[in-house]
Amino acid sequence: LRAETTPSEIVPVLVLDGNEAEADKILATLDPLAGMAESNAVALDSLLRQVETGSEELAKMLDELAKDAGCEWAKEKNEVVEDEVPEPPKDPVTKPGDLWLLGEHRLLCGDSTKAEDVGRLFAGGRAGLLFTSPPYAQQRDYDKAQAIVSDWDGLMCGVFGTAKDMLEPDGQILVNLGLVHRDGEWWPYWDGWIAWMREQGWRRFGWYVWDQGFGLPGNWNGRFAPSHEFLFHFNRQPVQPSKWVDKKAENIKPRNEGESTMRGKDGKTKKFTNPGASGQPTKIPDSVIRINRQVGNTGHPAPFSVGFAAFMLQSWPGLAYEPFSGSGTTIIAAEQLGRRCYGLEISPAYVDVCIQRWMKLTGKEAYRDDGNHKTPWSEIAPPAVV
Repeated sequence: LRAETTPSEIVPVLVLDGNEAEADKILATLDPLAGMAESNAVALDSLLRQVETGSEELAKMLDELAKDAGCEWAKEKNEVVEDEVPEPPKDPVTKPGDLWLLGEHRLLCGDSTKAEDVGRLFAGGRAGLLFTSPPYAQQRDYDKAQAIVSDWDGLMCGVFGTAKDMLEPDGQILVNLGLVHRDGEWWPYWDGWIAWMREQGWRRFGWYVWDQGFGLPGNWNGRFAPSHEFLFHFNRQPVQPSKWVDKKAENIKPRNEGESTMRGKDGKTKKFTNPGASGQPTKIPDSVIRINRQVGNTGHPAPFSVGFAAFMLQSWPGLAYEPFSGSGTTIIAAEQLGRRCYGLEISPAYVDVCIQRWMKLTGKEAYRDDGNHKTPWSEIAPPAVV
């Protein structure tokens, strides 16, 4: 096509030895009619996550395609660092209703159960991933949050009811919750909410474990010291998680066509569907996520680490939505990974915490979106907190 339309142009050509499946994936990322064979970034970002190849040359070419197209996929191999979380201020700069712009991120001090607040935050956008750690079992007691959390089912149904129209059709929902014990038993407080989610068309797609490292000190009335929480995964359509977790060196080896793997229902072992993929240096994440919890006193009752948030962001594509932003950890993780995150937080003090974390991390200034005017943080905040 290039030769016919621009015969005098010199076009670089890379010849690769790939199989038919690999060729199909590459061709599917290109739009020669509309873009003269230049990459379609949206299709490329989605399809690159599905490519399985043992060819070093092909993997290198795909990396270059992703970088040239500006795909988030190419940026997600960065390491993240845990930053210092400041104490929430007693007299916050943020007021209810303030919308803050933190570079590419948006943070609204509002109520994620209210459709008007969620709509204002997104301003016509849609998220590919909703990742959050809601308060549970009257766990949160700061500011206005306690009254809202007292009706946990109402809170959760409200939040996910307003979120449904802000997610892509193949959007993924991941919700971090911990155990609660009452009257000598663990309490399945999530049952009513999960039943409601299913009524709305969300599938109970996955149930994972967050291994938080060491057990919490104390007397746990005969139980083991808690060192884990759960991660509930809902969707309407599956999206293949990214292969970003490094394999052990001894496991990086292509399989033969005749080799077998797990047993099927009939008791017979099944052949590998893609033997060459075993030679790749990375894999999809395990269902047990082994990342230590956040340490230190932030005043927030249940902070999770930047690493935990980054783990979720690296696993699924798209704009991220955090309806319980808290101290802003998901936004901090997104910033370090080159991803975008939109957050809602009801507490003005914790909106301030997120803004201060982001400004310290980036060296940039946050702006309050006042409609036709954007006001920098430094013009609003007292000198002591600038």
